[in-house]
Amino acid sequence: MPWKIEQHDGEFCVMKEEDGSTVKCHKTRGEAVNHMKALYAAEGKDMTEKEMIEKCYPEMAQPYSPYGGATTFDELEAMREARESMYKIHDVVYDFDTLSGNIMASMFIENKAVALKKLAQELVSRLDMFEGELVEVEKKEWDTAYKNDLPDDSFLYVEPGEKEDGKTTPRTKRHFPYRDKSGKVDLPHVRNAIARIPQSNAPGLTAEKKESLQNKARKILEEHSTEKTWTVELTKALDEDRRLAYGIVLVPDVPDSQDDIMSAIDIEKAAHSFFVNSRIMDLQHQESLPASAAVPVESYIAPVDMMVGKHEIAKGSWVMVTYIPNDSIWEQVRKGAILSYSIKGYGVRTPVESE
Repeated sequence: MPWKIEQHDGEFCVMKEEDGSTVKCHKTRGEAVNHMKALYAAEGKDMTEKEMIEKCYPEMAQPYSPYGGATTFDELEAMREARESMYKIHDVVYDFDTLSGNIMASMFIENKAVALKKLAQELVSRLDMFEGELVEVEKKEWDTAYKNDLPDDSFLYVEPGEKEDGKTTPRTKRHFPYRDKSGKVDLPHVRNAIARIPQSNAPGLTAEKKESLQNKARKILEEHSTEKTWTVELTKALDEDRRLAYGIVLVPDVPDSQDDIMSAIDIEKAAHSFFVNSRIMDLQHQESLPASAAVPVESYIAPVDMMVGKHEIAKGSWVMVTYIPNDSIWEQVRKGAILSYSIKGYGVRTPVESE
């Protein structure tokens, strides 16, 4: 019998599609998904990827809306945070696949079973950490009451006004919350502030003040996040007739705008991981584009130093071609409003001495 998952009163309920009756409710979506898988397995069936999305994650199945169902900024931020956690889980699983393959191919590891078991135990340990993170995302709510209880220093911008117990009144004079009740920086809210500041019409926010606030938020994000964004100037060549944009995504051993460098090996891993786990394009790292707006259609690692037209491409560079049927985005690329590929990922900085 077909089933689906619906959220009721803060719980995730497995329900019969035929009559809408509830089979069982769970505290987390993950528990409900596992329950549904068990029901399918009991009938000798497996859920297809399409069924998984439609029945377990209906908000992801909405056409042209990767965050379908969100009606408030808080809900949207929670969905974005959950998606980023999902990306990190994809990376861990991808790394496990790579490492297990290396173990099997190694001539120096005699007892491969022991090595694989140890690696699998570490995988389980890492996934356990993510499970706690996802549960926290599901439970986390920054509603009006929560934000009203935050001190003024939890907000990036506060209009002049009277204070009551260290909090400006009325509370609507406080904008862009980014610290929680414990004083900890909340990265999804920082990213959200960076996106919302330019559109804000809050009194006193001049163009110069908005730019200053955005720079402050970007600095906070960089200081408190293990997330890394690499931006490389786009060496682009356009095929006007076919709406194809050719560009370099990453160049090995060349400092970026944050004076970080990536090796050719790490660049290759990033390129492969993108096409295995994502293939999702976005604008300014804010919101994923509809699948029909911008599509990566070609990707390769330059095998040698080479020339493409008048552009020199170093060996090990990641080159990508994007098909852009969306009129608005294509016009921005043509006019030079969009000048670069920017890749968002996670990494660990390792200090190196400059030669």
